Amino acid sequence: MTTSLQSFADLSDGDLLATVHRLAIDERRATASLIASLAELDERRLYLAEGYSSLFTYCRDVLGLSERTFKHAKAFVDSRSLTQKGLADYVSQVRGGTFPEERNSFGESFALSRRCARRKRELSH
Repeated sequence: MTTSLQSFADLSDGDLLATVHRLAIDERRATASLIASLAELDERRLYLAEGYSSLFTYCRDVLGLSERTFKHAKAFVDSRSLTQKGLADYVSQVRGGTFPEERNSFGESFALSRRCARRKRELSH
C-alpha cells in the first residue's frame, strides 16, 4: 500500500501506527538489500566497467549517495568477512518480521568496523 504524505493526516491513530511500523520494516529491508548489493558490486568491481575509479565515486555520482551514507555502507563492504553472518541474520530476522537481536544490529556492526579501522590506523602510525 502506497500512502501519500497528505493521506497520513487522514489515517486513524491505529492505522497510522501500523503504517509507521510497516514503513520502518520496509526501510530496514531496503537498507540491508542495498548494503548487500553494494558489497557484491564492490566484489565484482562493476563500477570500473561503468567508467568510475572507485565504489565511492559510483555511489556518489550514479546513486546520489552522500559521503556520509557511503562511509556507513562502506564500513560493511570493507568488513564483510566479519559482518556477513550478522548481516545475513539481520536480513533473515527483518524478512521474518522480527526485530534484529542486539548482537546483529547495525549499531553493533558499525562499532566493530570503527574499532577495526581505529586499530588499523594505530598500527600504521
